[in-house]
Amino acid sequence: MTADQIAALCTEPGKARQIQLVQTEFREQICDAWGLPEGSRLLEVGCGQGDMTAVLADRVGPDGHVTAVDRADPSYGAPLTLQQATDRLKQTVLGERINFRFQFDLLDNDFEDDSFEVVLLAHCSWYFADRAQLTDTLREAARLAPRLAFSEWDLSITHLEQASHLLAALIQGGVEAFRPDGAGNIRSPFALHEFREIIAAAGWKETSLTGLDTTRLQDARWEIDMALSEARPPPNMPKKLIDFLAVQRGVLERLSHQVSPAPLPSYAMLAERNR
Repeated sequence: MTADQIAALCTEPGKARQIQLVQTEFREQICDAWGLPEGSRLLEVGCGQGDMTAVLADRVGPDGHVTAVDRADPSYGAPLTLQQATDRLKQTVLGERINFRFQFDLLDNDFEDDSFEVVLLAHCSWYFADRAQLTDTLREAARLAPRLAFSEWDLSITHLEQASHLLAALIQGGVEAFRPDGAGNIRSPFALHEFREIIAAAGWKETSLTGLDTTRLQDARWEIDMALSEARPPPNMPKKLIDFLAVQRGVLERLSHQVSPAPLPSYAMLAERNR
């Protein structure tokens, strides 16, 4: 299927379709870097509303299958909830290749050893509560599949226009550090060097790393708006940090108006299980 056809399965015509098309094309770029063969049995961790799931289901073909899981409640999300978005996808031609499971913690699963050929995490690691939770999840993933496919933003900016997206991510991560049960858009913004340490500790060996083209993505503006409108200090944040947060928000607001925001770099990684 073309990217436009896949995007049409995920949203209605109109402005949202054009936004979805850009997001779908980016996810196809990730899959190109991963090189997933047809017929694969995949476990997608952190599937959200199924944007990546749709592309994965197309790539594995009619003989493949995607088990897509997420810790979130199915009522989470807007303008469509996770349940509404994935129910829509299940009713399409790709639906028979997908099994969605929400409120699902991979650390408490019912899968047998090597149930899958690849475990995948696409731009979802920043939603994890902390480094320990991500490490434990990836350690369990090594029991379930011999290969890991991972993609995320890279905090190492390459030009000034990306600075606003970087600051927005760090602001949200700083606020969420004081919300142990938070559900923020960004909770733990890991850098690439940190993720390399995490996968090594979890029993994986990196085999390839591919840089991705993010220039057309809308995420920078989305995260800036989120940081300015919703990243409010929780009651347990010390006053000195509250004051520092106000400074950061002020810098972000001015910077995002002075320099047209551009999205952070991103990468796609492959790793193999250490035996």
